[in-house]
Amino acid sequence: MAYCGKFSPVTPGETKSFSLNLAAQLAAAAPLPADSIASITSVTTLDPSGTDPNPSGLLISSPAITATTWISQKIGGAFVPGVVYIIVMSCLTVNGQTLTNWAHLPCTGIV
Repeated sequence: MAYCGKFSPVTPGETKSFSLNLAAQLAAAAPLPADSIASITSVTTLDPSGTDPNPSGLLISSPAITATTWISQKIGGAFVPGVVYIIVMSCLTVNGQTLTNWAHLPCTGIV
């Protein structure tokens, strides 16, 4: 599972598309030519602190493959201020690899 860093903070009520790039893993996972995403197996929103009782409720619609190496997911709604969510995106590749990337998504209060 590859850590991709931290997204820019969100505020409660905000909705955005968030994307993670799997290009480096796709290139490393297969002999040339590089592997590619066949399907998205899951996108998960987690709150390790347990403060948000329903972090999965922040996922809006289905995820999409964009620009052949990116997984994108619209996320928004009732973010809880102070929570640092974990966004996990997994896919199956054409060559049968399962790849997973994750990133932090902090929520700040409305200023």
